[in-house]
Amino acid sequence: MRLATEALQADPASELALRVQASANLEDGNFGAALAAVEAITKLPAPSAAGFDEAGDVLFALAGQVAARHASIDVDADTLRQRARDAYDHAVRLDGDNSRAWAGLANLQSPQDRAAAEAFVARAQPVLERRPDNDLLARALALLCARTGQGNCAYLFGVYWRSDALSRGDLEAAQAFMQRLKQQ
Repeated sequence: MRLATEALQADPASELALRVQASANLEDGNFGAALAAVEAITKLPAPSAAGFDEAGDVLFALAGQVAARHASIDVDADTLRQRARDAYDHAVRLDGDNSRAWAGLANLQSPQDRAAAEAFVARAQPVLERRPDNDLLARALALLCARTGQGNCAYLFGVYWRSDALSRGDLEAAQAFMQRLKQQ
């Protein structure tokens, strides 16, 4: 955090320093400062896809904190979720294969709108097929399909997730997910 602050003193438009500041403040529970850093990222002349997906991640996490009443930042959870969606959309427009942004968008899909979820999965699946080593997107798509009652789809993406798990914890989570699917 100290290095990010020093970098911003030297260059107030340092996207990387703002991204570090947003994430670190979120992790430290400084929710207002995290939001301020996100706002600074999105006001840069030309934020990168990584800048937008980082902004989306922080906004999505802030929405969860606000919804759970762990944070009060004068912005409601629905507005934060919409802003996260917008940030992820920007990231995808800049880099259509940005699997982190696609995963963020998957997490924002409504479980009540199965048709929209199916349309989203059809758009996101080719990204996963081009980047099959991405367990983050595979996990998000598997969980989206499970939430929207698409059992075959959930199983397919669960296999991707299990095959491409990056850590033992991810592998165990994928295996537990697959086991729950089998029991349904």
